[in-house]
Amino acid sequence: MTSKAQTANHRVVHFEIHADQPERAIAFYSGLFGWAFDKWSGPMPYWLITTGPDSERGINGGLTVRRGPRPAEGRPIARSGMGFAYRGNS
Repeated sequence: MTSKAQTANHRVVHFEIHADQPERAIAFYSGLFGWAFDKWSGPMPYWLITTGPDSERGINGGLTVRRGPRPAEGRPIARSGMGFAYRGNS
């Protein structure tokens, strides 16, 4: 069994969604989960995502415009060393 001290550094604290069409993604996630999106006033298009009230457990995230190719279909994201990478099916 893993102790709390051993997993403390692996706690998820933020997530980020990369979308080709941010407005479409915002409509989808706010409609499906009730998430709130607040546009950041910085130099790039970015929205802060609130997934629920601070009084409840959970994490918040962000949404940004995709700046690279979409992940290949059927290629899940897998933990790789200290980061994350797309894992191929081969």
